[in-house]
Amino acid sequence: MKVRFLGTHNLESDKTRLPSVLVDDILLLDAGGLTGSLSFEEQARIKYIVLSHHHYDHIRDIPCLCLAFFGVRTFSVYGAEKTLSVLSSYLVDGTLYPKFTERPENNPTLKLIPIEPLNPQKVGEYTITLFPANHTVESYAIFVERDRKLFYTGDTGPGISKWWERVNPDLIIFDLTLPDRFEEMARETGHLSPKLLYDEIKAFRDIKGYTPKIALTHISPLLREEIEREVSKLQEGLSIIVGREGLEMEI
Repeated sequence: MKVRFLGTHNLESDKTRLPSVLVDDILLLDAGGLTGSLSFEEQARIKYIVLSHHHYDHIRDIPCLCLAFFGVRTFSVYGAEKTLSVLSSYLVDGTLYPKFTERPENNPTLKLIPIEPLNPQKVGEYTITLFPANHTVESYAIFVERDRKLFYTGDTGPGISKWWERVNPDLIIFDLTLPDRFEEMARETGHLSPKLLYDEIKAFRDIKGYTPKIALTHISPLLREEIEREVSKLQEGLSIIVGREGLEMEI
């Protein structure tokens, strides 16, 4: 399984993009940093998009993708019913952008497919399970299974460890937005800091008896150096990659 980080930050600049993770060139997890990271040829290879929640930085590039391939092909977008409802009601409702779920009439550019949380669903060659996460809006971690297994937390605060009994990933991609001096803000806004991250990793190791590969995303770029320093001081033996745009991993 090839994992490519298109966007790994919560703010955009000339060097940072919003959250998106591309798996095997065809499965996209969240769509914040999609179009600015991929050529049109690469965009055309995408078969499936799975969304963790409806915040703008995670769904933003779907309309641009649809505009590029309007009338040419249909993109399948999966997520919880609430996530898809917000996407269709506000972003592609015919006001800001065309109603891509209905246009063009004979070949809509967007097909929205709900996934019931906690129930595994086949998405092409993958099995996808949504696990509720602790965030300010309804949000879900995405568990991806094929030959290997990936757990992407989306935006989450403390408590994602309650699902460790049910998953056995080779890689966990964690939200880590803020440094430890903003721990209370992280808790209030449904994110993690290095200390909170360590608690989730320790719980995994205690429950499962191993530690998977770990990568971090949704990083505040203005606080990145401080976050990197604190992550480097976590208990020895942990292999944690602080994500960057363009990073590729094989699992």
